[in-house]
Amino acid sequence: MCRFKNYLFVLLFALLIQNVGFARNNIDSKIFQNQKSLSNPAYCIVQHRIGKISLGINNNGTLGTGFAASSLYDYYTGQTVQSSNYPSNSYLSYLFGGSLWVGAIVGRDTLVSVGSTGWTQGQEFHPDEIPFGYTQYRSTISDDPAISTDAVSEEDYIAVYYDTLTEGVPNDYFGRPHVPMNLEITQSSYSWAYPHTEDFIIINYKIKNIGSTTLNQVYVGILMDKDVGSLTGQYANSRHTDDLAGFLPEYEFNFQNCQYTEQMDIAWIADNDGDPTGGLYDGNSVQSVVGMKILEPVFEQSQTSYNWYVSNGYAQYDFGPRERSGVGTWQEEYRDFGTGGTGTPSGDANKYYLMRNKEIDYDQIYTASIEPTDPLWMYPNNQALANTMSTGSDTRYLLSVGPIDQLEPNETYNFTVAYVGGEYFHTNPSAINNLPDNPEMYYDQLDFTDLAYNARWADWVFDNPGVDTDGDGYYGEYIVCNNDTSWIKGDGVPDFQAAGSPEPPQARYESDGEQMTIRWNGLNSETKPDFLSRRIDFEGYNVYLQNGNNEPYEKFASYDQENYFKYTWVYGSWSLRDYPFTIEELRCLYADSCDDITFDPLNYTETTPYIHPQFPESLFYFAPVGENNSELG
Repeated sequence: MCRFKNYLFVLLFALLIQNVGFARNNIDSKIFQNQKSLSNPAYCIVQHRIGKISLGINNNGTLGTGFAASSLYDYYTGQTVQSSNYPSNSYLSYLFGGSLWVGAIVGRDTLVSVGSTGWTQGQEFHPDEIPFGYTQYRSTISDDPAISTDAVSEEDYIAVYYDTLTEGVPNDYFGRPHVPMNLEITQSSYSWAYPHTEDFIIINYKIKNIGSTTLNQVYVGILMDKDVGSLTGQYANSRHTDDLAGFLPEYEFNFQNCQYTEQMDIAWIADNDGDPTGGLYDGNSVQSVVGMKILEPVFEQSQTSYNWYVSNGYAQYDFGPRERSGVGTWQEEYRDFGTGGTGTPSGDANKYYLMRNKEIDYDQIYTASIEPTDPLWMYPNNQALANTMSTGSDTRYLLSVGPIDQLEPNETYNFTVAYVGGEYFHTNPSAINNLPDNPEMYYDQLDFTDLAYNARWADWVFDNPGVDTDGDGYYGEYIVCNNDTSWIKGDGVPDFQAAGSPEPPQARYESDGEQMTIRWNGLNSETKPDFLSRRIDFEGYNVYLQNGNNEPYEKFASYDQENYFKYTWVYGSWSLRDYPFTIEELRCLYADSCDDITFDPLNYTETTPYIHPQFPESLFYFAPVGENNSELG
């Protein structure tokens, strides 16, 4: 599947630039260290909702609504925030809550600060006081009041918070109070509504040492607890009981009939069967999957840790995979958490151990398949519990990376992740019957295609492939197939660039006071390949006029190619899976002949789709790209 956007070039003959300032102080408010208490922290929540996937964002180091410290009303819109719905306008929830974890060695001490432990109380990141600590919003959209030249995406949210507060923070499981590392976190999250970007949200964390002590062996991670299910369906109250976790290390992509394998390292959680109704998927089903991919820093897989576990107040049911002593990538001795369980890492030392253990846990469905003689993994002694784990439970995972050897005072470390959705993950409502005994047969029905392609787009937006951002002569990685070159990786320098306009045409105009004549030469505009897709996908021109300096621009004319999106019915919903088709291509594909000028794609809609005569299960409908106004005059 390919996702893309044909870009309409906006031809402006007068340009008005407005800098819209924020009503509050800018994000560089006051710096404070070892602050014991704040009288009134500016807790708030906002929601990314511009794309296909939505996500609640807090200014206390957490994601979603599960660990929010404020009311669940969007600070900017007043709307009720849903934790994370996919699609965003549905009641299909894919997140309870997520949290940032940061750990380091400070002197002779092991410290970890978290937005939430994910199980017991203990939130350790907090914003500044009202009004300084509120989350800021900005946008690249021209008619958005928050339009800003500093905006990265169509929906930016910027929050700053600290781990320096101690008053009111509960002691940990072992009775130890929170010990700050003196961290300032600037959290920036970005989303776009383009067809190739609508399934992911990029989150960048700038982790700054605002203390006077060097932080050594720094690790950073994201804890995610999903509770996947419909908020309104028959499983609404039990959606936390049947999640399955896994890790996608790589994926094989196709380029012009050549295959190449790309490292993915995506941690994911999905419902165990997609919640069919009567054996079929419907509007209350959760067929999709949502995962997390680390974009920055770029480490080898051996420096990435992925650990899933199930927390429980009864120690015998608190479970997570554990490697045997002296084996694995990091051949350490087995660590006893001191809680009676093998899953939840209570206390800073245990959290830090999990972040740095270099384990990539087996997928949850294989829990009951671990044998007593397994050379790497410890055997789950409670086989009844192992069977339960293999079919779904209240699972969470920690995806972490490191180390950064030292973070000196006033030094900043970037950690960037992509929160990525993938549709059509579950393809067989009855596949759950293969668990726990036949995990491979269950696994064969899972479709990672959409998740992998969307994650690759997130990677490409973060670091544009074939673009030498820092000018050092390196453009990234590429493959050659049938004498054609395709860039597949960037140069390692972040771009955060999701869309680009073609080269501006050379234009001139004449006016006699009553009539204006506009002329332009668009040769370069129309023939330059798109910087991401590498395709020549120029769409057309819009002409905007402004009546006075203080008046808004109004679209006066539009000239673009006649082409159409083709939507395909896949697993119960419509999917955009191809580049646009010209009218000539559609006639050759679906009309009686290529010369059949009576064929009109717009006769086929969502309610009256095109049914392929040779493959009646294949349903399509078509929608215009732009205005399809290809004739001048």
